[in-house]
Amino acid sequence: MTGALQKVLWGLVLRDVWRERNPLSRSYSDYTPVAGMYSRLDYCLMSSTLAQDVVSVSYLTRYISDHSPLLFSYQTSRRAPWVPLWWMKAEALADPKFTHTVSYVLDHYFKENWNSTTTQATEWDAMKLVLREECMKTMYGVKMQLTSMVDVQEKILGVLEEGLAVVP
Repeated sequence: MTGALQKVLWGLVLRDVWRERNPLSRSYSDYTPVAGMYSRLDYCLMSSTLAQDVVSVSYLTRYISDHSPLLFSYQTSRRAPWVPLWWMKAEALADPKFTHTVSYVLDHYFKENWNSTTTQATEWDAMKLVLREECMKTMYGVKMQLTSMVDVQEKILGVLEEGLAVVP
């Protein structure tokens, strides 16, 4: 695989599943007898999430043609279908600060990253990622706020306990 193709795959967050499972193998999918060249023309490219569910991937033996097909078997996710990977709590949409921040971030993201070749699927995936990141930041901020409040309450309790220990 050329360096340029590898950069494109990394940019698209795609993995060459066959190569990952066969890092040292010199198998090929195509043989050009005139030039005496072997090459890999067939790839099993997919996201890391989907790649986890590939059971096997291999080149079949070439018999009639100069081409060896790539065969992979895939098992649908072993995760129970009713268990979501992540979901957004609808209450967040009632928070004007949160919705304003998300709107601003999405507008900025699309102004910076949109071009005429951007597909709706890519825009949708990007929007989901940005939304998820903002949700996580917001939840982390709330957690830090609550942790800070608990720390203050613990200090107050400590002072009160010291005061009670002094009283006979």
